[in-house]
Amino acid sequence: MAYLLGFFVADGCVSGELQTISFSQNDKAILEDIRNELGSTHKIYTDKRTNVHTLYIHSKIMKNDLMDLHGIQSNKSKTIEFPYIPDQYISHFIRGLFDGDGHLYKTKYYICFVGGSKAFMVKLCQILNDFNFNSKVVQTSSYYRVYVSGKDDVKRFGEWIYTNKSIWLDRKYKAFGFDNKIFKKSRGM
Repeated sequence: MAYLLGFFVADGCVSGELQTISFSQNDKAILEDIRNELGSTHKIYTDKRTNVHTLYIHSKIMKNDLMDLHGIQSNKSKTIEFPYIPDQYISHFIRGLFDGDGHLYKTKYYICFVGGSKAFMVKLCQILNDFNFNSKVVQTSSYYRVYVSGKDDVKRFGEWIYTNKSIWLDRKYKAFGFDNKIFKKSRGM
């Protein structure tokens, strides 16, 4: 469930008026996995214009849990606070967040998360630093980026978030290419 919460923080929405939450993503397969993980039979809709897929979950309980337990409100992008996640689940939460709002730049050896809430992004950076990743926050005009940089840190980050995985966005997992020589140590190291 930590993964689902991380993914929801990145690509989810709490309806302001309806008893509904939703997940939106270009990759329909991950929404099918989420639906299966939740034991849901709700339909996944596709916007024919944008090819974005959305899974709507009509559940007052889930909506209230997200709002009351995790402080997630509608229009969360700029106001969300980092939810409490026990250390043993933080890598799963961050994998979900990465699958929604993260990107791997393999050739430049860095990972980037993008978000609109300063408090959330500062806390994310602090947590990554607490787990010994070389990370920093950079502010742009309207959003924040958290970077993890360095060849070894990028490799360790991938290993960390994919250990004991049960759900993940396949294209991002494959992007790490752990069997690729990019992540192998050079001679003399």
